[in-house]
Amino acid sequence: MTPEIPRATLLVFTLGADRDAVRRPVLPPRLRDEEVAARRAWLDGVLEAGRRTHCRLEVSAPTNLDLPQDVFRAPQEGGTFGQRLARAIGRAGGHTDGPLVVVGADSPGFSARHIRQALCLLRADPKRVVLGPAADGGVYLIATARPIPGLAENVVWCQSHTLRSLKSILKNQGREVVELEALADIDDVPAFIRWLRSAESAWRGLIGHLRARLAATLRPGRPRRLGSPRDSQASPLLARGPPAVA
Repeated sequence: MTPEIPRATLLVFTLGADRDAVRRPVLPPRLRDEEVAARRAWLDGVLEAGRRTHCRLEVSAPTNLDLPQDVFRAPQEGGTFGQRLARAIGRAGGHTDGPLVVVGADSPGFSARHIRQALCLLRADPKRVVLGPAADGGVYLIATARPIPGLAENVVWCQSHTLRSLKSILKNQGREVVELEALADIDDVPAFIRWLRSAESAWRGLIGHLRARLAATLRPGRPRRLGSPRDSQASPLLARGPPAVA
């Protein structure tokens, strides 16, 4: 009889769409609602990737987000990013005997394919660590079947050399590192503009809407009275929902 493989957990580590839109805005202030909706759609896409790979779903955020019923909610505790991340990973790992796939919510290129690749690599060697490099020098994914000591104390987070720092401590621990393809994190205006130009098929509808809204905002025209209908009513964003990504 074939032994049952423990179920993997997908842990999404995020501030939440509203906080991220304030902390790292990528659209003009008058399009804040559109940016928040886009960030929520990215999170929905990540969660749908987890469902397609039959993962247990967990989101760690500093506030109580509006999440589907099949998603476990977990707090963020700690004074630094590294402390919050390490504690979230430790808490999620305590809920399952299976591997853990940790991701952010700001890489629209992320899909179920990346989870499958990471889990396949861990099945081949549970002692290794799988990393998804971000284009800015960070990581969009950490997958492991074993605890990783020193994440809070020894890794330089949120910097252009975060990936290098993380790989260094893993090497010192004797852990093999396998890297997936690099993806872009949408954490600044240039990255967002590049994504708008990408015309990714999975996000074509959302990208088209955001392009139109951004163009309308930046297009010069005759001055409008404060409080006119065009100023007070934002165009509705596409219905919230994940893309159809394999």
